[in-house]
Amino acid sequence: MENVNWMNCFTKVVAVELNLPLNISFGPRKGDQRGVYVTNIADKSSSSEVHKGDSLLAIGSIDVENASLEHIHELLDEWPKDKPVPMLLVRDRDDF
Repeated sequence: MENVNWMNCFTKVVAVELNLPLNISFGPRKGDQRGVYVTNIADKSSSSEVHKGDSLLAIGSIDVENASLEHIHELLDEWPKDKPVPMLLVRDRDDF
């Protein structure tokens, strides 16, 4: 039996609230994976808790873990411009 490093099995969930317009960009997961991840951070000072590569789990109370990029854009386009956007993101163990 192969040894498993249990520390590599964990992820970190990050809760953030960001103002619109967002200073981050999302892209679709690669291959057969569903959902989106952070591809770019334009202004690190306003989104310091967000890391490139983080996967998006939720916008507010809406589960978007397996949502398409188009659906994410629709949700953000409909979000009230004067309200911060609460998000849950997950980060792989190697990135924290």
